[in-house]
Amino acid sequence: MTFILLFLTLVTCIVSIVRPWIGVVAYFTLAIMAPQFIWPWIFTSYRISLLIAASTFLGTIIGAANNQLNFKALKHRQNILLLTTLVLLHLSNIFTPFADHAMPGNMIPPSFTLESFNKIIIFYLIAVTAINTQEKLRYMFISIAFVSMYYAYWCNNIYFSGLMYVLNDNGRLAGPNGIYSDENALAMLLVTTMPFIYYSGLLVKKNIYKLGIWSFIPLLWHAVFLTASRGGMLSLAAATLFIALRSKSKALGIVILFGLAVAIATQASSVLNRSTETEGQDISFSDDEAALDPRLISWRVGFDIIADYPFLGVGVSRFQQAFPNYSETKVHVAHNTFIQFASGSGLFAGLIYIGLFYSAFKGYRKDLKNLAPDEFLYVCNEATAASLIAFFICAVFLDLMTYEIFYLLLIVNISKQLLSEEHAQK
Repeated sequence: MTFILLFLTLVTCIVSIVRPWIGVVAYFTLAIMAPQFIWPWIFTSYRISLLIAASTFLGTIIGAANNQLNFKALKHRQNILLLTTLVLLHLSNIFTPFADHAMPGNMIPPSFTLESFNKIIIFYLIAVTAINTQEKLRYMFISIAFVSMYYAYWCNNIYFSGLMYVLNDNGRLAGPNGIYSDENALAMLLVTTMPFIYYSGLLVKKNIYKLGIWSFIPLLWHAVFLTASRGGMLSLAAATLFIALRSKSKALGIVILFGLAVAIATQASSVLNRSTETEGQDISFSDDEAALDPRLISWRVGFDIIADYPFLGVGVSRFQQAFPNYSETKVHVAHNTFIQFASGSGLFAGLIYIGLFYSAFKGYRKDLKNLAPDEFLYVCNEATAASLIAFFICAVFLDLMTYEIFYLLLIVNISKQLLSEEHAQK
């Protein structure tokens, strides 16, 4: 299997030099799937993503010389917002007032966060210039659906094989080691990618293929329930409601909502029990460790930090260093992506994060006027909107600043918008 992996990597690297968009799709598929944690015995110490990234970067240079890239895409407001955020992150790191403070043992070093964000933005910019046709965007669309379907299978396989109770000691399903080792992060991946499964089914003609693709959706629902993530279930309900309300077939929309309601009633006991256990507890912003959720403490601390350091924050990824100045409880992370941006790099950085969603949904409404319901770009428009809704809700409860799935959705969004504008001009 390692030989097959190295052979496929070699082929991908060679092709990426000639067709950089293939490298982009491969890189982001690896980024959101994290297969090195699923099959560590195959990947061992090989840095497959680095090899593909290097080949794609070389291919981008060659592609620029051969006019394969659309550099006009860089002028889009979404890119300007992200580049501004990148500048603010670096400035907040330079001027941080907490550089000499002790780092908690579980704190991610600011240098690592900045390095990760730099890589994300560089590859993001390559992607928005390379994914410039509907065919290329379709492959990106399919890759997201594939990752979603695989994790739906992986989670259920772990559960039905009995390994869930061997690998997890808290009764909640976590993903493989790595970025999805937290149950809530795994739920976020599942619900954020779920719309791509549904809309992939709409893209195929034959009903047997539709049903085959859509059969993964109840498996994914079950997987989300296994994580016992309350934010994940709320996000799943919101994304499913959006899909149902936007469905051209009202009957299909009713079936989807009814199916989810039945699934929650029969399978989501672990999530519902967690919610019931917290009812009646003191829902306040006190420093009491027995509060409803440590998130409440983190959010209060986060807003206090923003009030005290509104311009550049306390420094990127330094929330935990500043935390003891605002609370005597155990140090927590921000538990909110807006607070993560705003407390670390200033209120403007946080507002830019919110502005990315506003920009995306402004583009969504515009593209509805330019596209017919049976077109791929229309379906892509709906899938991206549903996924961004799911991600936004999950991000209310999690620190997701450096999770590639968000930036991949932004890539799909901007490519879809630019292609829709070209389509409207024809």
